[in-house]
Amino acid sequence: GTQSIFHGVVWSPHVKAQIFHTISLLVAGVRDSSAMYYLLSQNGINKLVAGMLPLQQWTDPALETMLPAYVEMVKTLALQLSDSPSLYPFFTVEEKDRIHFPLFSATLQTGTSSFAQSNSFVHATCLNLIVDVMHISYPPIQDWLHEAEAEQAALADHLCSLMLRRYTRLVHLTSGPVVDNVRSTAIKGQLKGLNDQIELLNDVFSCPMRGLQVRLCEQLLRQVLSVLWQSCGSSQRPFLSFVGVSDSDVIPATEGAAQAAMVVLTRVAAKLRYQPALRMLGVALWHAQASPLWTCIEEDENTTTEDDYAYTKALHQVVKGETTDSVPNMFQAEFYKALRGDYGEWRFVGAVVLIYQCLQSLDSETLMLLGIIPKGNETTALEDAVSEFLKRKHTRNSSVSVSALECATSLVVEWVHCVARNTNDVRATVKRLDKSPMLASVRQARDFFFRLSCESDEIVGVSDLFVDIVESMVVCDYKKITLTVNGIRSGPRILAYNLGQAGCAQRVNSAEVLVRKLRGIKTNEVELTRFHVHMAIHFRAIIRVLSSFLDRVSRSKPEFVRELMPDLIDRADQLTSIFGGLREKPQVGTDIDTRGRMTFPFFVDGNIPDKRKVNTDFLQERERAFSDDMIFLRSASTLVVVLDPIYLFVVKPLDNQENARGTIICCVPLLNVIAAATDGDWLHVAVRHDDVGFLIKGGNMALRFSAPGTALIVRQFIDRSRQVLRGELVRKIKHLFAVAENDVPKEPAA
Repeated sequence: GTQSIFHGVVWSPHVKAQIFHTISLLVAGVRDSSAMYYLLSQNGINKLVAGMLPLQQWTDPALETMLPAYVEMVKTLALQLSDSPSLYPFFTVEEKDRIHFPLFSATLQTGTSSFAQSNSFVHATCLNLIVDVMHISYPPIQDWLHEAEAEQAALADHLCSLMLRRYTRLVHLTSGPVVDNVRSTAIKGQLKGLNDQIELLNDVFSCPMRGLQVRLCEQLLRQVLSVLWQSCGSSQRPFLSFVGVSDSDVIPATEGAAQAAMVVLTRVAAKLRYQPALRMLGVALWHAQASPLWTCIEEDENTTTEDDYAYTKALHQVVKGETTDSVPNMFQAEFYKALRGDYGEWRFVGAVVLIYQCLQSLDSETLMLLGIIPKGNETTALEDAVSEFLKRKHTRNSSVSVSALECATSLVVEWVHCVARNTNDVRATVKRLDKSPMLASVRQARDFFFRLSCESDEIVGVSDLFVDIVESMVVCDYKKITLTVNGIRSGPRILAYNLGQAGCAQRVNSAEVLVRKLRGIKTNEVELTRFHVHMAIHFRAIIRVLSSFLDRVSRSKPEFVRELMPDLIDRADQLTSIFGGLREKPQVGTDIDTRGRMTFPFFVDGNIPDKRKVNTDFLQERERAFSDDMIFLRSASTLVVVLDPIYLFVVKPLDNQENARGTIICCVPLLNVIAAATDGDWLHVAVRHDDVGFLIKGGNMALRFSAPGTALIVRQFIDRSRQVLRGELVRKIKHLFAVAENDVPKEPAA
């Protein structure tokens, strides 16, 4: 054993490491099976592998030198076994009535040791080797693994301990003062590590070992889920649980623990692929009779093998309806409190993202068992909780408020989708969904933000900017996108609001729920108006998406409804005709008919700067170059200002004798005109526009007319056109936000 391998001669750690390295090279270089049999005979390799244990016999400096080489040797041996499973007898040692498998056992002990966990290479390599060996489909190896209960328990315990320690680190990073960049980066790193751990769980669950799968599920329930369940309870100081814009500068530990628990549960629901474990997770969290699991089962050092699966058995009884205990599920109660917004918007976001992911991951039968989607016409607790949150008066502007409302609406869409795809009676389901308090609250929230947006036009300091605010939010939400079908572009680019990029789907794999950089924010009326307008546009788009989906459901046969998916792309409709920012404005270089428009000739200043080189790869630079060329290459020095109901053009006449047509050299939307002022025969117009040749520099358009009176007339026309345009836009905006669309889906024909 250990004495004959490493003792008798004082070998330095470097010599031992070289021995491991040499053996690794010998085994890796063998191509002849007889030579491999010779190397593995007499149990010399097995003694070498087992002689490294226990690791406590070595000092830390010695381990730092020896362990990487030792792991490389074990890796080489495992690869040989994976390529030639018939070598398995050479890797076993018979002792009395038991067969030992040192390659597996030593690798497991090394990977789960405290030293290995401080060395990422050793730890990751050992765990990957363990999984690789368990995937070898060689009956003698599988038989040994099925009988290795101690090794299975050690592996399951280690994987659960890793996840629990990851959660503890997240709690420490989340709690406390405002998260700075260093802690923010650390949180993202911990979440990435959590994803890797869940992928390792998937690899273990995919092994053809039923006993290990059940044992790992039990350990996850005992060691991980029970801790997360208890962390999601209410804070002892409830007022500190409202984490958002009005809380203190320090996040309490209880709030940090609850939020981190929600995130860990969400990641597990999103990335764990073993369906039995996911169903256990759902039942343990949301079944009304699951609460006694965490309160009545006490740990005992002398538990029998039968007691080792107490949690799994209890959940099985819950699902079968065999339990008679009527203790309420406290997690379920606390979760729905968070979903109603009782613990603030930060906790609400975490809760919504968790239930959203469970809707996507759990099967329909489990969702009905948990009461998340209805079996009939009854109203679920989920509907009541979300509708209560949406009915609250959300009047404060913050990033967390936007996240909370966007996540709430995406949850509504996913819930409607889950209910619709599990129907056999299309007519009854559409009626049931239309009367759902959840959809009613979405309409109510839409009308609420419609009203607040329209009232903002009456606020001093906002009324002058109201149209600009609305247009900026519309242009921010509705962008040109290219639709794809199975990853292939389909059709031209369209203006649309991609709701799939706003809400739960965006935050399932994001650290944003835990990273809180801004708190105690003070807002002003302008920012508050932007918030109201954005949410009005968002809820309007959600209603349109839901109406379209339910209309498609109502017109489909039940067997085809399961294949329907909500279209989360809301195409711009009335918005396109209201705002010039969404229109395709006239291109510089094209001709325009000036008849029916107000035209005013002005003169080009004789002191024209030298032409400068431009990058013609960009459209803006090409426009500038074209404007310069139009002036430098033509002898005429007179240009024309053309006032349109929406645009202000600067045109180069095609015929000096008749200015009926001209070439556009500059086009500025009237909404981008800030102000205009005269200085003698000069007119200065302040605009939000890029520089264009000599016409616009630093946001100033300077035009020289033949007389001061002409400059004054042009200024008056510009002011009047702006007032008319803004008045018309305000009227259309208020009409758009005041008239609720017919969002009730059509019933299918009898």
